[in-house]
Amino acid sequence: MQALLQQFFDFAIMARALPLLLTGLGQTLVLCLVVIPLGLIGGLLVALTSLARSRAVRWSAAAAIDFFRAIPPLVLLIFVYAGLPFAGIRLSPLAAVAIAFLLNNSSYYGEIYRAGIESVGHGQWDAARSTGPRQRCRAAGTAVFGRHGAVDYLQHLADRARGGDLPGHAVADRASGEPARAADRVVSRSGQGRSF
Repeated sequence: MQALLQQFFDFAIMARALPLLLTGLGQTLVLCLVVIPLGLIGGLLVALTSLARSRAVRWSAAAAIDFFRAIPPLVLLIFVYAGLPFAGIRLSPLAAVAIAFLLNNSSYYGEIYRAGIESVGHGQWDAARSTGPRQRCRAAGTAVFGRHGAVDYLQHLADRARGGDLPGHAVADRASGEPARAADRVVSRSGQGRSF
């Protein structure tokens, strides 16, 4: 029992790790403030593209949506941050995360927008069209941000937060130039565990 308490409830290690955790939390909040609005705007563009009249445009939008939804966000992040320098494009850690999650989130949000727009019946669109452009915009906004869309948005955000897809700690460590050394120092000072 003593070993269990010492391993998991060592408050000295927790106190030393707290600044690192708070830095990661701060970076995660900054990333959320950048990534979520970008994903919402990108999702609207993806939804409008997937509802275009041209079959080729719709198919290319569907292929892009399926591609970016199928790739795990961390793999996409690694590709953008570590793969693009081979093509001569070097991004900051924040820009790499913003681009990677823009691609992923806009695919999810685009499908949510598209489903919301398509859930409005033809009769409602005709009624909105007959009353003028302001009512048409209100009908589209109600469809996209109405009770069906809001639940899907909140569910997607909760999945992102629960799954830890916004790697605040990784960006904080990468921005300081110490990818795994900070965690290594906390573990090695305690005298427990192995170094990375």
